[in-house]
Amino acid sequence: MKDKLTRRARQALETKRRLYENALALFREKDLEDVTIAEICDAANISSGHFYNYFDSKEALLLASYPAFDDFARDEFSRRAFADNLSAIQSIVAEQTAVAVNLGPGLTSQIMKLQLRLHGKYVIESNRFYHAYMKKLVRDAVESGELHPDTDAGEAADMILRLVRGVFFDWGVRGGEYDLEEKTRADLQVLLKGLIAK
Repeated sequence: MKDKLTRRARQALETKRRLYENALALFREKDLEDVTIAEICDAANISSGHFYNYFDSKEALLLASYPAFDDFARDEFSRRAFADNLSAIQSIVAEQTAVAVNLGPGLTSQIMKLQLRLHGKYVIESNRFYHAYMKKLVRDAVESGELHPDTDAGEAADMILRLVRGVFFDWGVRGGEYDLEEKTRADLQVLLKGLIAK
């Protein structure tokens, strides 16, 4: 797809990437409120006037990981084959967890704090690809007999999403004192076992 983009479009994507990466580096050092747009632009070697061509605000920039994850997951999971639906559920949760690990506990905490201010933008939106795909996987798991037939697929998918958000929040609050990938995987296993045996 990148080869089909014009030179100008490639430059715009590169500029947006530089803004995003430099902003994240600054947000790792200081809280969102303490970083200015001018600082972000200076770090990215871009004039401040161009910031708003790419992002509406610092908050929108910080939350850009959500639509980026949805785009990645839509592409990645449309190509991947899984032995069963439970494996697919575990895999997409593992991918989301890897994003949080890459961001680190400090940035993950800032994103959670921002989510509270914005009343859950992205994390509770049911029309996001991640959420819709999770519900489809759980529904398919119920229909295929991988999960107990009395399982309410919508509620079970919401439980999985709440569990993941909760583990991320706990990890951030504790300053990353444990292995997030291991903890998320273990907690998800417990939840899925309960849904199998329900």
